Amino acid sequence: MVSGLLGLLWSQQRRLIYFPSDGPVPPAATVLSGARDVVLRTADGLELGAWYLPGTGGPAVLVLPGNGGDRAMRAPLAAVLHRMGLSVLLVDYRGYGGNP
Repeated sequence: MVSGLLGLLWSQQRRLIYFPSDGPVPPAATVLSGARDVVLRTADGLELGAWYLPGTGGPAVLVLPGNGGDRAMRAPLAAVLHRMGLSVLLVDYRGYGGNP
């Protein structure tokens, strides 16, 4: 019984660790006022979607949402950082937020 449970957990480990969103991420401006969609091109030719929220010219913050969702879920954090005068770049990993 224990070996069966361990086998099931082992076979489903990716589903238990990674939680990519199901659909496409909405346009940046519909979620964050003043934000814009940007595309980051990788060295191997992929185009990754991201959002940029310009600040007042001071420091910038890079927000990587991690394995639990996409950049839309981190919009409240970006809004708080932006109110502090910071520029914010929200980037999803490959396979998340509609990225290939």
